[in-house]
Amino acid sequence: MYNELNILLVEDNPGDALLIKEMVRDSEFKSATLIVVSSLAAAQRENVAGKKIALILLDLSLPDSEGMASIHAMREHFPDSVLIILTGLDDETVAVNALKEGAQHYLVKGEINEKILERSIRYAIERHEIINKLKLSEEKFSKLFYANPMIVLITSYKDGTIISANDECLRAFEYTREELIGNTVPGLNMWHDSIDREQTLKLLERDGVIKNQESRFRSKSGKIRHGLISVEILELPEGKVLVTFANDITDLKKTEDALKESEVQLRETFNELNTYLYKSSHDLRSPAANINAVLSLLSKQGLSSENFENYL
Repeated sequence: MYNELNILLVEDNPGDALLIKEMVRDSEFKSATLIVVSSLAAAQRENVAGKKIALILLDLSLPDSEGMASIHAMREHFPDSVLIILTGLDDETVAVNALKEGAQHYLVKGEINEKILERSIRYAIERHEIINKLKLSEEKFSKLFYANPMIVLITSYKDGTIISANDECLRAFEYTREELIGNTVPGLNMWHDSIDREQTLKLLERDGVIKNQESRFRSKSGKIRHGLISVEILELPEGKVLVTFANDITDLKKTEDALKESEVQLRETFNELNTYLYKSSHDLRSPAANINAVLSLLSKQGLSSENFENYL
């Protein structure tokens, strides 16, 4: 399992180095390659040699470096390696500081045995892998969040405090990230209608989620934006947060409104044309109707065709 694992032991005390070497050989890591050096400079040369060092056992008291300086140097030269600190002092402050600086574990030399070392190495490797996976997940989330073409806004459930906003959200609402983070949605008057916001929160409390609801919002300059929003509640250790996704449909609404206006104008024009045609048809029929009425009247009065011609 660990055939391709390279372990770098940085220890200037030959006795301690031999003891740790034997412990490693008697552990589940016996098939790993153990490289032993006695100074920080020698350790850094191993990095130049091109070997992929998976784990480092680092003594904090070296001839050319001590304490936190050694940790900083190793982190700089081996940023991807698992780091376990070895020290002759059972100093909790040193241990805490070492972990803060990126070490995965801390061992006191006088208390180490084969099982403790084996467990510590295994634990440190597993912890390092988990941290790397979390970092990768965070990087993926960051890319999905900030580069998302949709508006994404994260706010506290309690009072609407803005926790994070992606680039599209900044563009749509015309704020900088510094202007948004820490302020509240109500405080910035981002909803066009406060009643709409209250009703949305009530629906969210009832259903736990909102999907594709059309709402109106207000940008920093006062422009009204139309959004198709979806909201979900997330439970975090710090409390509940709302994650809002929105499609900016402002341009679509403008197009729809323009189309509706065109339809109204077309309908009005059509009605006016119908009225005009009706009047025109009525006016064209009126002379013939009048002549027919006169002829009927004259016929009743007994006029002959000759007299009728004279009458005309």
